[in-house]
Amino acid sequence: MDLFSIPPRVCWWRIVFLLSIFQDYMSSMLDCPPTCRCSTTNIFCNESYQGNFFPLLALQDTVNDGNTTNSLPDLFENISSIHIENWSGLQTLRDVDMELYTGIQRLNIVNCNLRTIQSRAFAKNPYLRYINLSGNPLTTLSWQLFQNLQLFELKLEGVVFNCSCNIRWIQLWQQRGEAGLHNQHLFCNNGVFKIPLQRMNISHCDLPEISVSHSNLTVMEGDRVTITCNGSGVPVPEVDWTVGGLHSINTHQSNQYPPNVHSINLTLVNISRDDNSFMLTCIAENIVGMTNASIQLSVQCKCSFSCSLSLECLYIEPQCL
Repeated sequence: MDLFSIPPRVCWWRIVFLLSIFQDYMSSMLDCPPTCRCSTTNIFCNESYQGNFFPLLALQDTVNDGNTTNSLPDLFENISSIHIENWSGLQTLRDVDMELYTGIQRLNIVNCNLRTIQSRAFAKNPYLRYINLSGNPLTTLSWQLFQNLQLFELKLEGVVFNCSCNIRWIQLWQQRGEAGLHNQHLFCNNGVFKIPLQRMNISHCDLPEISVSHSNLTVMEGDRVTITCNGSGVPVPEVDWTVGGLHSINTHQSNQYPPNVHSINLTLVNISRDDNSFMLTCIAENIVGMTNASIQLSVQCKCSFSCSLSLECLYIEPQCL
């Protein structure tokens, strides 16, 4: 007797149907990190945990019969919210920890032991709108972490920073009411006392100022031109022109003028008509923040003539697209 035989009354199409449902179910199952609860869109970890790694989802082994199933990147992309609480071993948020969660919108890391956030931790999270870092022993934080995000709210309550120029940007954001910081009671340690952040007074620490040599620039196709951008401030800012997408040949020359001016000359060579209406932007940034100024480039085409053997010439209107 064949132990693996199927009773005649069982229809094969029912077996195939049930197997396909089971495979789709298995293909979407996630291994949830320890002490966490997970759904297809959320990771919630609020139990005490000593692990020092950021929670990472894993896809369980699946059997694929060739049908389209959820891929591992798709499963990560669907995560829109991560909540981590009381993870005393989590001290560093690394550049690689968040890069798979490309669709995340809300991140809570609260009452953990977070001390350091690496510079590109949020570089792959363009939809991140809400970040809560409350109750962590952070002593400093850089604005550059958030420069490419459109934050609705950044919560920092219970964080006692070191009073320094490094957090002057938080004070400025709080004064301007950015990212909900004006509704929070923030503090820093001046080496003796814990004081309200708004009372911090750091000298020689402010946003850069910027100036450019032209407001608008009109040139002829094929010309050569040099424009200058000066960034000044303390700390002395980094200054540069952004030229991504520019067709004309370009060179940059940097000059430092004591005590606090950083100048960049941008030279355009053999200017292309394809750069007509191009917006040249100069950026100056230091640890306090960023300022910028722009120049619109107007490229005019050179006139041309078509002549016959009798030297009768026809003027052709220049056309710049």
